[in-house]
This record gives sequence, structure tokens and C-alpha cells, in this order.
Amino acid sequence: MASSSSSHQKISEFGPFSEFERKKFPVPRKLYDAFINHRGPDVKETVAAALHKYLKEKDCLAFLDDREFELGDPLIPTIANAIYTSRVQIAIFSPRYAESSWCLDELLLMLKTEARFIPVFCDVKPDDLRYLYKGIYAQAFQKHEENGRYSEERLHQWKEALRTSSGMSGHIFSTANGDVEMLCTKIAMAVQKEVENTRYLEVAKHPVGLDELVEDFERQVKGKGNIVGIFAMGGSGKTTLAKEFCNRKKSEYDGLSFVFDVREASAKDELPCLQSQLLKDLFNEDRKFRSVAEGTPFLRDRMGRTRNSFLIVLDDVEDQKQLDALLFRNNVSLVIVTSRDEKVLSNARIGIRYKLKEMDRAHGKELFCWKAFGLPKAPQGYETLVDSFVNLCGGLPLSIEVSAGNLSGTDDVAIWQSELTKFRSTLHLDIKARLKISFDRLDREQKQIFLDIACFFIGQCKSIGIRIWKGSGWNAEHTIQTLKDKCLLEIERSPRVVHRFDDPFIFKMHDHLRDLGREMAIEMTNQDSFPLRLWRPRELKSLEMEGLKSILSKTIGKKFRCFNSIFDSSLGYKITYFLGNSDDGDRILTDLLWIEIESNRNKFESIPSWIPLQSLQCLRIFGGNFWRLWKGDGQVPYQLKELLLRQTPFSEFPKELGMLNNLEDLVLQTWWDGMPVDATSLLESLGNLNNLRRLVLGCRLKGELTLSSSGYPKSEYSGDRCMHKLQSLVISELTFSSKVIVSGEYCPRLEELLIHYAPDLNEVHLWLVKSLKSLKLSKCRQLKSISGNLDVGQLLEWSIHDCPQLDVSDSFQVKHYYKLPVNGIEDLEYLHFTNGHHRYANWNWNWKCKTLQRTVSNGGIRRCIQILKRISEIFFLFHSLLSTYVCIFFQNRVCRQRRLL
Repeated sequence: MASSSSSHQKISEFGPFSEFERKKFPVPRKLYDAFINHRGPDVKETVAAALHKYLKEKDCLAFLDDREFELGDPLIPTIANAIYTSRVQIAIFSPRYAESSWCLDELLLMLKTEARFIPVFCDVKPDDLRYLYKGIYAQAFQKHEENGRYSEERLHQWKEALRTSSGMSGHIFSTANGDVEMLCTKIAMAVQKEVENTRYLEVAKHPVGLDELVEDFERQVKGKGNIVGIFAMGGSGKTTLAKEFCNRKKSEYDGLSFVFDVREASAKDELPCLQSQLLKDLFNEDRKFRSVAEGTPFLRDRMGRTRNSFLIVLDDVEDQKQLDALLFRNNVSLVIVTSRDEKVLSNARIGIRYKLKEMDRAHGKELFCWKAFGLPKAPQGYETLVDSFVNLCGGLPLSIEVSAGNLSGTDDVAIWQSELTKFRSTLHLDIKARLKISFDRLDREQKQIFLDIACFFIGQCKSIGIRIWKGSGWNAEHTIQTLKDKCLLEIERSPRVVHRFDDPFIFKMHDHLRDLGREMAIEMTNQDSFPLRLWRPRELKSLEMEGLKSILSKTIGKKFRCFNSIFDSSLGYKITYFLGNSDDGDRILTDLLWIEIESNRNKFESIPSWIPLQSLQCLRIFGGNFWRLWKGDGQVPYQLKELLLRQTPFSEFPKELGMLNNLEDLVLQTWWDGMPVDATSLLESLGNLNNLRRLVLGCRLKGELTLSSSGYPKSEYSGDRCMHKLQSLVISELTFSSKVIVSGEYCPRLEELLIHYAPDLNEVHLWLVKSLKSLKLSKCRQLKSISGNLDVGQLLEWSIHDCPQLDVSDSFQVKHYYKLPVNGIEDLEYLHFTNGHHRYANWNWNWKCKTLQRTVSNGGIRRCIQILKRISEIFFLFHSLLSTYVCIFFQNRVCRQRRLL
């Protein structure tokens, strides 16, 4: 680079270019790669012309005075613009170079720029420029001084410019025996490399928040691998981030290739063209591949044998076929892959995957204001409108730019209000087209579930949707994961979980994706015979005027889906229902898949017989006083997957529960006629629920609660007594029961055992429960022991809270609490231990033990506790020494005061 601060400070602007500052220049017609400074009579037709030709062959635009002028161009501004816009400055010093004041003035301006400077000493030596009092240029400067046309200051600046040029690395050439072609080739290659390093990708007109984004991206991926994936929904700025990263880092690599729009090229069968682009960008070879099969092995071989490091970006990849054709691993190169689908990245074994976050509110407002007003802040009177638009955009840069661009140059507030109203109800076509790309890649079943979420389930528990979609015959879990991978759906923890046993995860979707789904639900009902989805308020309001019985009668033979809550005056309670259809050939199936009843403890005989429960997937009842659940065997919902009874007293226990062989989730937080239920009778009535995965017992029980294969007579509905698939057992508000027995033979897959508030519980007996990973005990104030043969080393989570009479040392043969737990506990992930007993009164541990394990090698939790104990001993010693020092200090002070007295 030809920028020497000390030398450049001495060079002032004199001569014909002195009146021009870069900021005052008119917008140039061309941006040049190189400027060739020379004296025409000496080298124009030889070295300068040849160099211009070679640069043109290298696709570099060079300025060579008269060849670049057009009629009417002002001479001095055109030359000055060419100098300031050139990436490389080339000065050809010939024997009579110093005789031209134009050459010397151009040289002054060239050295003032920050562009790379390449001197060419043609039939002269660098010393001729350095020692002007005796060199080849001495006679030229003597004539300048004798003419008196130029001031001493200007002559001095010319001399300083020549001396500065002599100290820069360049090319020495002799026209008598030099090779012009070799000289021009070397210079052209240097110019081409410099141009490639300084040719930036166009990123964004208003790069708001881009610095922080690139820094965060670089911080998270630095040093973690040589293949990085960026994924997010369409319009989030994945390509913008990749381009800005390339602009900043490409100088650290030997080559750069940015392959744009891989998805679109693949759709046009142009992957071989992209392979040719990679070969051209990285190895400067022109070769056209006729097929992917021809280009793939060729590029893999070239990438495997090269020692050069490259920066490669594959933009907008959507399937594995595209990566197989374009992704070639090289230990010294960095490859960035952008995609809308995280699954594509994981399938390609791209371990480093960066999820692009939504633009924060402050940056969103600034970007909107730049696009709408050309200012970083909104003018007075527009602040509220800008806030409303930015809120609706939801941090999506594409949406912000489109909505702000529509309002650019509009000052009428009424038009802004009108656009805001329209933007709330209708998705802009440009945004819709970009987002619809991911939707179109879904299959029919995935589209159905996406439309259901957009219309009904945003903010609803994930388990609700899964139950309903399984009832429709759809693969719910796999589709949810697919939608997440494609950035069409998010799952987050709900901030308003009412009960500890509720599903804490809910569906979340960007507002634009929601709007897209609802618009597509309307379009596809008419075009692709999808069921009609009733989600608009006016449609639901019309349904609320009718009772459930009337709604069911009107929907027979109609293909639609509806999720709604109504208060049915004929039933006397609020009922939430989901009516849906599943595809079954030409037959239309109208199913009641979900029922949730909420009542204020009114007395009811049972669920009415006219409510069809044959296809019911989930039944939840909150409150109400039912005599029984349903009337007779004809109404038993054999397809039921989830049954939840909370604060619902029954006069008669539903013995048919044992017939629900498909039941996966059973929550009984209720009671019967105000009296405790015999635990043995309860478990016997449950029968052989082989598919049960979660059992929550929160009812008043008496006697021993025994989950064991022995000791029970076979009931009418039971086979060999066991719950093969039970994974979670939750016992809550267990009263009048003193012992809990859990056998691994009865529930061989049990992973979680939670006992909460069992005031009369004395003993927990665990026998051969080899799969148990989590044990939580809380508010069991009479609990004294945990017996059996439980291997504590298998636990990953252990929590004991407010069990003052429980002696953990006796229960697990541990003699000292600071050695808790015993050998084999190295894999423990979570330990929470609080107790009212005096032995543990000063201890409250709550940590992630695997984190500590890494700190102390593989010593496990025992070693961690020993280290904590050692730290406490050191602290105690320090405290004792400090106390002693303080006492001695005050004693000496008192003695000194006494001596003074």
C-alpha cells in the first residue's frame, strides 16, 4: 500500500488538481481498477499500451488518458475521478518523465490516496528519483526552476513525491533487453489480486446492526470447525450476514467464491454451472461441466490436493443433492452454508449451526426510519406509527424494508394509517412470496399441521396438538420437528404454567408465518380440497350462539376443522372442543378429537350420550361433580390417549378405566364422594394399561400404594399385571397412605419418580428399578427411610426437600453428609438437597454437577464436595486468623492509650 503518513503529510495539493477534494467530485461515470500514470511520448505505444491490453484481458478496467475520454468530458475532473476511484496506482517512470508537470501533478494525487502504488522504473533506476541533484531528472528540474512558472513549494512537493516513489517496491525494466510481456503479466496479476481483495460484495444500503451481528457470528463459530451453517426463516438476513462476513475476512484467504441462489439454480438444472463457477473463482480455470457427475469428482480432487485456503459460501441450499454437488471439505478452507432448513445442515454433518436471531426492536426502528425517511430517527408525529409497523414486522428485516419502502416519500399521515390497517390484515405480496418458498416444500400432511398451528394452536400446549393430529392419523412428532428445522415453527416454555404437571411447552410462530398460514388455509380450501378451517372471529362467534349438539348435527358430511370454546347452556358448563376431519379416500370422517370441560362444581349424571366419544383422543375435566364419566360400555372412548380429572369429585369410580388400552397419559387429581379410595382397588381397576407412559395420582388414598406384579388378583380387564411403558410416576397429595412400593418388574421403564406432599408417608421401597433417572421427594414430613436396592449411581437428578425425618445416610449407607452421594455417582447432573433436620440445616446445594466434574477431572460429585469442604476449612482458618489479628490490634491500641495516660 502506497500510504506513508509521514511522507504524505508533506505533499500538498498544488497545480491543476489542487481545487478538487474527493467529497466535491461529481459522481464518476466509471470506477477503475487501475490508473496508469506515464509520459506519453516515452512509453505510451510500448509499455503503457501493452500493460493496458493485459489488464483488459484480466477483466481489470484501467485508465489510460485519451482512450478513456469521451466527447465533452472535463479534463481535470475526469482524471482526478479516475485516480481516486482506482484500486491500484501504476506510475511508469521513464527518462523524460520529470519534464511533464502533468505527470508530476498526477503523481502527487496518486500518493495522496490509500490505494496500492506500483512504480515501474523504465530505463531509469530508483536512485535517479532519490538523488535529484545528480540523477537523470536533475536537468529537468533545473529547467523548471529556470522557467519560473512553478513555485518553490510546488517543486519541493514534486521532489518529495519522486523520493517517496523511489522507496517503494516496484519493477525495474529496460526497453533494450527487457521482456515487455513478462513485465505486463506480473503487473496485471498483481493488479488482479489486489482488485479481488478489494472488490466487495454489495451488502445493504443501510447496514443497521450488522457490526454486532457479524461479531456475534464470528464469536460463536471461531475455532470450532471449517464448515459453518447459518439457518433462519426466509427474509431474516442470512445472505446479508454471509456477504458482510466475506467482505471482512476474504483477505485472510487465497480465494473467494460466493455461490448465490443454489436453490433456484438447482430448480433450473444449473448445478453444473455452479460447479464451473467454483472452479473459475478458486482455481481460475475455465471449464464447462456437462453434468454434476462430471464436475463432482473433478472438484473433489482439486480441493483435496490444493494447499490454498479458500472462503466459500453456498447460499440458500435446500436439500442434500445440492450439497453433494457443491460442498467439498478442505482442512484449510472455510465453507459457509445458508439454508432455511436446519435438517439439511445436520444431515450433511455440519456440526456448527448458527441460528440467525430476529432483529431487535431498536435496530428495527432505525432500519425502518432509514428506508422510510432517510433518517436514523422518525420525525415528530410519526413515532407511534413507526412503533406499530415495527411491532407487526416482528424483527424480520425483509418485512421492515418492504413496509418502510412502500411509505418512502409519503408525508400524509392518513395514508400511513391506511397502510397500517392493511398491513395488519394482509401479508404483503413480496413477503408472502419469500415465505411461501418454505411452505411449498412441505408435503400434504405437513401442510395440514402447519395450517392447524397457524389457525388454532399458537400459544397452545404442544401436547394438545399432538393428541389431535394423531387422532387425524398424522405423524405429529416428526412433522413438528420438520417445521422447526425449516424455521416455520418454534417451541418455547410457557411463562404461565398453572400446574406443575401441565405441559410447559407451547407453539410459537412469527406473525408473518401465521398470516401466511391463514391465507393459505383459505386458498387451499378452494384449490386443493383441504378441509375448511374455522378460525376467524366472526365464524367462531356464530358457532358460540349454538349448542354443541346443534353444531354436531350441522357438520355431518362436511369437511372442516374447528377449535373453539363455548358455554353450552343446555349442558351447564363450558366446553372446549376440536372437530376435525382426516383424509380417508373419498369418505369424509367428522371426528370429535378433543374435549375439555370446565364447571363450577354443579352436579351432573355423566357426559351426555349424544356426544360421540368413539374417536376422542383427549378428555380433560376441571371441576364439576359427576356421578360417572360416561353411560355404559357403548360410550367408552377406546381411542382415548389422555385423561385428566382435576378437582372433579365422583360418586362412582369409573371402573372402565382398565379398558382404555390406548391410554398414554392419566392424571387423577380428584376424589370420590369425599372418602379416600383404597390404593389396592385403584391400581386393580386400572387393569393392564400397557401403553401408559405417565401416571399422576393426586387423590386421597388409603393403604399401601403398591406398584408390583405380585399380591393382586386379576381384574376383569387385566392380563399379566404390569405397566411396560410407564416412564413417569407422580404421586401428589397422598394422604392416609404410609408406604409406597415400586417394583421394576411392574414398571421396567420407569425413569422419573416424584412424590409431593405425602404427610402420612413413612417409607418408600424401591425394588429393582434399574431405569430410574430422577428421584424427587418433597414435603414428606413423616418419611423416615428409602429402602430397597436402588443404585444411587444410576440417578441423573436427585432432589430432597422438606423431609426433616429422612436420614439419607441410613437410607443409602452414607456415614457423612459431605461424602454424599456414594461411589458411582459421577454422572449425576443435578442435586438439590434441603432439609429441616439440624444435621443439614446449614446446607442447601443446587448445582450442575457435570460442570463441576469437568473442573475436577473425573472425580465426580464426591470430589466436588470434598473440595468445597476444603475451601470451607480454609475460609474458617482465615476467619480465625483475622479474628485473632483484630483482637491483638485492639489490645495493643488499648495498651498504648493506657501508657499515654
